[in-house]
This record gives sequence, C-alpha cells and structure tokens, in this order.
Amino acid sequence: MSNNQVLEKRFNMSWRFEVDPGFDYLIRLHFCELVFDKPNLRIFRIYINNRTAANNYDLFVKAGGMNKTYHQDYFDAVSSHINNLWIQLGPDTAAGASGIDALLNGLEIFKLSRNGNLAHVQRYDSTGSSNHPSKHWVLWKTRKRIRLQNPNGSMASTGVGKQFTLAEIRVATNNFDESLVIGVGDFGKVFKGVIEDDTLAAIKRANPQSYQGLADFHTEIEMLSKLRHGHLVSMIGFCDEQHEMILVYEYMENGTLRSHLFGNDVAPLTWKQRLEACIGAARGLHYLHTGAERGIIHRDVKTTNTLLDEKILAKMSDFGLSKTGPSLEHTHVSTAVKWSFGYLDPEYFCRQQLTKKSDVHSFGVVLFEVVCARVVINPSLPKDQINLAEWAMRWQIQRSLETIIDPHLKGKYSPESMEKFGEIAEKCLADEGKNRPTMGEVIWYLEYVLQLHQAWLAANTIDNSFSSSQALRDLEEREVENRQSDGNSGLETS
Repeated sequence: MSNNQVLEKRFNMSWRFEVDPGFDYLIRLHFCELVFDKPNLRIFRIYINNRTAANNYDLFVKAGGMNKTYHQDYFDAVSSHINNLWIQLGPDTAAGASGIDALLNGLEIFKLSRNGNLAHVQRYDSTGSSNHPSKHWVLWKTRKRIRLQNPNGSMASTGVGKQFTLAEIRVATNNFDESLVIGVGDFGKVFKGVIEDDTLAAIKRANPQSYQGLADFHTEIEMLSKLRHGHLVSMIGFCDEQHEMILVYEYMENGTLRSHLFGNDVAPLTWKQRLEACIGAARGLHYLHTGAERGIIHRDVKTTNTLLDEKILAKMSDFGLSKTGPSLEHTHVSTAVKWSFGYLDPEYFCRQQLTKKSDVHSFGVVLFEVVCARVVINPSLPKDQINLAEWAMRWQIQRSLETIIDPHLKGKYSPESMEKFGEIAEKCLADEGKNRPTMGEVIWYLEYVLQLHQAWLAANTIDNSFSSSQALRDLEEREVENRQSDGNSGLETS
C-alpha cells in the first residue's frame, strides 16, 4: 500500500478499530454487487490506515459479474506505537465514476503472530485501565434487524416434553456445578445432569441476558416438539421459571464430532467411524429437509453441532437458528444472514436467500474438516491456509486431497474411497446452490464411499477381492433397509 493523505477525501464508509500494536493483521473485505449488471458503474478506492490499498476498484470486474461473491485480502503491519486500524472506502471520481458510493458486505480482521505468540502484554495506567485492549473484529452487513418482544418473558408448555421446575434442574445439576459443564457456546452453558430414574441428560442453560438466546430458545422448542428421528438429538423437556431458559436433551456420551478430530486427548476416529458419523449427520439433515411439509433448514451445520452417542452414532443438534423452508410456490426463504464463520454459504450471504442447499454447503465444509482434522478458520496459519474450505478445495481440484489429510489416517483408508469422498465435498461446495447435490444424494454417495472402504478393509484382512460393482450392489441392498428404517421415523404435529 502506498502512503496517501486521505483525511480530506470523501468516504461513504469509515471504521476505526482498536488493535494490539506490534502485530500483523490480515484484513479480508467481502463484496457482492447486487445492483449493477455492467462494469464501470461502481468504482471506488480502498484505504487502510490512511494509505491507499486499491485505486479504481471495479467490483463487477473483480467478481466476474453481478450477484457473485468476492473477497479481497490485505496485509497491514501495525507498528508498536499505533493501536488503531482504519478501514475506509469511497468513490474513485478520478477514474470517471459517477460518485456512486463504495460497497462492502462484510469485513474480517485476523491478528497474525510474528513469532508464534499472539499474546499482548497490556500496560495499565494508575486507574487500572488497559491502554491497548486486544480484540478480534468481524462485521457483517445485513438488511434486516431482529426485533424481540418481551425479552424476559416465558413460554407456555404445549406438547413439548416435560416442563421441569427450576428446583428439579438445580438438583439435577448440583446447583449448576461448574465441574459438570460439558460445553459452552453463544447460547450459554451445557451441564451433565441426572434427572428422574437416574437418567443422564444434557442440560443447556441460556444466558438470561441474551435476547438472541430467547429467540433461539423458542425456535428450538418449536422445532424439537415436531421432530423425531434417530439422527436428531431428542429433547426431554425444558424449564422457563424465573426468567430462566433451560433445555433438557438426551445425553450424548461421546460429545461433539469436533472433539474427536482435534484439540482433545481422545483416540482419533478411524476412517470408517468418520464416514459413519458423516452418514448419520447427513441422514439427520435429510430428514429435516424432507420430513416436514415445507422442510426445515438447520442453518448451523458444523462439527460442534454433530454429537456422538456411546456407539459413535451421529445426531444433529442445536436448532436455535433453524428456519422452516419455503412454500411450494417459492424457491427460498428471505432472511438476514446468520451462520457460523467458516461454514457460511456464499450464495446465502450474497443474496440473503436461504435454501436447503445452504445446509449442503456447510456440510461440505464439515466433510473437509472431518478428513483434514483442523479448524475451519485459523488466522495463525499462512494466508492461503487460513480458510479450510478454500485451502482444501484447491487441493481437491488438483485431485491431491490426500496430501493434506489427517496424519492419523495415513495408510489406513481406501484410496478409492478417499477420492470419491473428496468429490462429494467438492460438489457440496459448488458456488451455486443449483449445482449442489441434495442431502439425499449426499447420503447415497457417502454410503458408496463406505462400501468401497469396507471392501478395501476386507481385501486387506483376508485374501479377497471386492469390486466397485459389488460395492454398488451391497449399497442398493442397504438402501432398501434404510428406507424401511426411515419409514419408522415420524413427524409429530403440535
């Protein structure tokens, strides 16, 4: 970036962020042109810390057209004497633009380490205040605001399982004993508890001050009161006394799928177990998409919302962001963007039009996460590796996915099954939803991958050969069994 005095220039957007001095920062700007269908109409400049990052920035040209998502990365080294980071955009009138405002749909700032350490030694003044607070910033521009009425209200119990008293919940969790916490999220904390008949349960207690938590609480009760399936976590009941928002679920012995991939001292899952977990999660999502009249879009598909029971059977959980699908005469649901970073469907982000294929995109990220065993966003990695989906897709397109897989899998998988698995993930991450498979098709592909791997295991255990055609025949037989099994799962109406 070149030096430039920009304080007198015209901006239509300007932000100042407090950052830790002496670190490098990756600034990722997200764009999507929704108005103009030709180039040379919206041209603007980008300034970072009062220096020109880009002149004559024509978004239509950069993205390759209208309604196409695009992101641009910039690197800025903040000196040890500066604790502010300025991001400013404005029309580039020198390029002949007609003064149309600059556009920015999203902004991410990643703090990068120069020596492997992201810690910042804070200095405090005589009042005890920190001079340089450390923050991670993410901004998203949306078109709608969520308005919640009666944020401290309660919800009546109507056919949604047992309504527990707060006293019962306190007994079950030993008065919310912190040693029983098995999970922490945006909604609140999850405790391991014991309810009547010595039944283990997962008890999710929301932060009472969370307005969004109330909306998620109501949504999850509404969704789970209608759904029953072997690959969806079941809700036992709830408690809404004294402004508490507590949900009680079946206890999943082996926790989240993510905890078995990285970051914990647990034995890594075998390739067969990973495939079975993916198939289980896919079956849960397929039921959501097809089990109700209009279908349900999960909207928060990720490995932390995929839980494993004592037999490593996978079930989808956390329906706080779920949304009823479109009616027959519509193709999508228009809604403000809500999603977990790293799993966000770019088409949904660009158009704010939610479809079942948005879940499919997130599931594609999960597939890469399962095979690579790393977090989906890691700012400490080199720039081209920060985003798992983008990084893995580059290797997959080169048909070299095996280069970056979890080292624990090396030599323990069928090469043919790995090849097909990568192809499924690639299909799920297609730029346009219409080019992605349905979850039903994903299940079929994954079942085929599992058959190939089991054939490979058999061939390497005994002197036996097993062809792809034989795997297909076995898969067709299993499909018949699965259809019969799914026929026993039902949708309850309230």
